[in-house]
Amino acid sequence: MMDAWFHAEMNQGRPVLDVRNPIAGETVCRFGMASGSALCGAILSTDVSVHYAAAGVTVNGLASAHMWSTRGDSGGPVYGGNTAMGLIAGTVYSGNTPVKTDDKRTYITKIKTAENLTGTCVCREPVCS
Repeated sequence: MMDAWFHAEMNQGRPVLDVRNPIAGETVCRFGMASGSALCGAILSTDVSVHYAAAGVTVNGLASAHMWSTRGDSGGPVYGGNTAMGLIAGTVYSGNTPVKTDDKRTYITKIKTAENLTGTCVCREPVCS
């Protein structure tokens, strides 16, 4: 993100007008550079733990949404309209292929968690301080 804008589609941005965590049941969208597209889906849960066996790490407090993402999309914005809600944290994989079934889900680092972990605040339009 540069200034108070985020990628919403290839070569298109949106201004950030609000910042909040997602709510279960609402529709959010994500943009991933590797997949090169925006995709929307419903928030399934706002408190998920994911164990990454290869790294031997469990990450708590993620949100999950009914949509897929691919390797290289991580860190991309998750948003609703012009509201920043999080960052893509991962997806369900089978080997090196994202699972694109009815059980597809993308894991999301909630925006308030990202701000707390990095000690930063998401900049909003029209003024960044």
